Amino acid sequence: MLKWIVVSVVLDRVTKWMIAANLERGQSIEVAGQALRLTYVTNTGAAFGMLRDHTMLLAAVSAILIVLIVVWHRSWVPAPLKSPAAAAAGLLVGGALGNLVDRMVHGYVIDFIDLGFWPVFNVADIAVVVGCGLLFVLAIRHPEIARGGDV
Repeated sequence: MLKWIVVSVVLDRVTKWMIAANLERGQSIEVAGQALRLTYVTNTGAAFGMLRDHTMLLAAVSAILIVLIVVWHRSWVPAPLKSPAAAAAGLLVGGALGNLVDRMVHGYVIDFIDLGFWPVFNVADIAVVVGCGLLFVLAIRHPEIARGGDV
């Protein structure tokens, strides 16, 4: 799990640092025409701007979820599923940590991946979505993972 956390946090922090160092807020550069742009925006809320300006609440919820995911992975995941569950849990924790660091350091999250038709997002958001997707697939294929390991 740790390697997935480290990879997602490092990628998230490096990409956000590069954006903040090279673009002004609101500035956008095209990567693949209008289909993909790098647009430097900040978000004081959660996904899709929900709970705007509730930084401490969002930080507290993130911290609690990080602890719960780690406990779940260490305590309830059956041994044969530890490796795939580690990827899912690590991506979830890494993504949550990446955005938590932004909230604690800046009071907002740096977003920059702009597809034009979707709200702007970042690498941490990708890690959370992929981690959730993996966890969903694991739970469908192995229902015991959601029941605490009992068969």
